[in-house]
Amino acid sequence: MIDKDHIEQLQSGTVLDSEGNKIGSVGTVYFDDVSGEPDWATVKMGLFGTSEPIVPRREAMLAGDDIPLPILKDKVKAAPSVDSAQHLDVQQDEEL
Repeated sequence: MIDKDHIEQLQSGTVLDSEGNKIGSVGTVYFDDVSGEPDWATVKMGLFGTSEPIVPRREAMLAGDDIPLPILKDKVKAAPSVDSAQHLDVQQDEEL
């Protein structure tokens, strides 16, 4: 499981889909207001990281420098995007 002790490794990792295809890299990590643990992360995708869909941290694991997700790349592409400068409040967390 990824926790706050793994943030540096998480932010330098390559995100992979369930078939081992590269999706992108980790963008912004969002922390739970209560536990302080990482809760969500955006995935920089596309040319110059122009798209940053958000994925739940509970879906991610660490495997060396890779962060494999148990879903396909198309599912990540279809995930909602958020403003990386924005704080996720409780309502947004529930909506996601």
